[in-house]
Amino acid sequence: MTIDQTIQTITNLPIADRLLRIGAEINVRIVAFRSAKGRTFAERKATLISAPILMAEALWDSFSDVDLPPLSSSQQEELDRRMASHALNPATALSREEVEVRLRALR
Repeated sequence: MTIDQTIQTITNLPIADRLLRIGAEINVRIVAFRSAKGRTFAERKATLISAPILMAEALWDSFSDVDLPPLSSSQQEELDRRMASHALNPATALSREEVEVRLRALR
């Protein structure tokens, strides 16, 4: 099966099955990498690396809001509260980098 065919198959599966299928495909690529004869190491490495990346990107792109469970009323209220708080004072927001620095400091 080509990478494109595999991607098409994966994106039509439920989320949990998509993840399992990607794991299986990565294992298949590893076996193919180890057993490929007549190909250079660089060629085998490119196949090993590119296939899972393409599949993971297709998986990510296949997610939609439909796949997400609805928010509970308390979750929606908290989200609304946080959005209103941010609208009143956007300067209190942290960048991704600031959050990462704070998380690293906790370790």
